[in-house]
Amino acid sequence: YCSLAIMPIGIFMNLVTAFVFTRKPFSQTTLGFLSLALSIMDICALTMAFITFFPASYQNDLQDLTLFSCKFINFFRRFFIKMTSWYQILISIDRMLCIVYNYNILKFWNKKQNLLIIMFFMMLVLGSIFTADGLYELVPIYATNSSNAIIEYKCRSTIYYAFLSDIISTTFRTIIPLIIFLITSSLISRVLIKSRRNFQDGQISRVDK
Repeated sequence: YCSLAIMPIGIFMNLVTAFVFTRKPFSQTTLGFLSLALSIMDICALTMAFITFFPASYQNDLQDLTLFSCKFINFFRRFFIKMTSWYQILISIDRMLCIVYNYNILKFWNKKQNLLIIMFFMMLVLGSIFTADGLYELVPIYATNSSNAIIEYKCRSTIYYAFLSDIISTTFRTIIPLIIFLITSSLISRVLIKSRRNFQDGQISRVDK
């Protein structure tokens, strides 16, 4: 119940964040544009989680209503959560390009249309990789008496697909993003350390003169 109470707050705060990044000067920068996209993705992830768990807390699980809702909710609830990591990766890459390289050289990255194309194909490729998240079925639950009558249907996945989904989630939500973060952070740190040394050497040269 604590998580359910926090989710609407998270949605509201991300709406405020999204509004801020639509205003100038944030809307004119790639960082502002990517931060806006991240806020929207966070809103989608929190909304899907709330839609999933709030009715379930009152014994009215929307996943069990139809086969479509079973597959749709399970896929997109996990999809949006994973995508938030990858939008943070885009922001990390943006900061790396800003600090390590000259933005004038990387004109492709500066155009919002190109960023939209990158985000679209990123979601398309990762969505196809995450197909195991949607491999859920409505499984009949039988009565405990000898009649074997079906009393309800529950949205469930097989052990194989659940294990596959966990492996993919761990790899593409944690391991690969962490590696990319480490690479971009190391490149940024190297440039900043080098700039600091050059600045200190310049200060020392002035003192000697």
